[in-house]
Amino acid sequence: IKDIKYKHLINWIQSTFEEMDKLNVSKYSGAIAYLLLNLTYKIDYLITPEGKLMNTLEQISSYYFTDNGKSIQEKIQFTRSELNKYLNKDKNEVTKEFYKNQATFSVLGKATPVDITNAISKNIDNVLYYRDNNYPIIAFAIAEYIASYCLFTYNLPSITKSLFHLIVRCGNQGFFEELGFKRKFVKEDDSIDRGLVLDYIKQELKNTQEEFPRVHVNTKNLKFDSAVSFAYSLIKEIQNFNYEK
Repeated sequence: IKDIKYKHLINWIQSTFEEMDKLNVSKYSGAIAYLLLNLTYKIDYLITPEGKLMNTLEQISSYYFTDNGKSIQEKIQFTRSELNKYLNKDKNEVTKEFYKNQATFSVLGKATPVDITNAISKNIDNVLYYRDNNYPIIAFAIAEYIASYCLFTYNLPSITKSLFHLIVRCGNQGFFEELGFKRKFVKEDDSIDRGLVLDYIKQELKNTQEEFPRVHVNTKNLKFDSAVSFAYSLIKEIQNFNYEK
């Protein structure tokens, strides 16, 4: 498991840097920031590190969102520099921080419906902008960022967490396959397996029915032609969740 996590950690950092280097930092600083922040939060969620790496990820998030007078270009430079260090570190030094830790209390604040809605509304339109301008990798990274940011920042309602998890899983299918997960939600042509997804959502809604009886996913609104379209359509459903008892 440590070997798999390390391999994907390095691959994610390298592939993100490669995608960044295709872009003009002045013109596409917002897109680059999305790529880096999603990478940061994805590492936290999927690698679940402790120690120095976890501290690095928390520092990146704090540095980016703190009003510290730094420009977005400076924040990008700082984030890239911090993550780049892990490309040169000894593998054993990195993987020794890959362990599970138990906590009595969650370190995350409980999310309110407004928190979730705001996180979505601030970013969701950018998914369509980059998709429609032929930047599908950036478009999906923004959709995944919405999910990974919420998973990093908040103690989420169980149904919201499980659906955000589905988006992250769709974006990282190879990682989950290597860890032994059998279901393949994304087909070879990048379309989404409608049957598997609907079964997953149906089960998750059933699991949360007692806690959130008014939460509903209108599956007719979901799009399955691509990972980007699916993630966007599912996030739009989450945006409209009614968490009242």
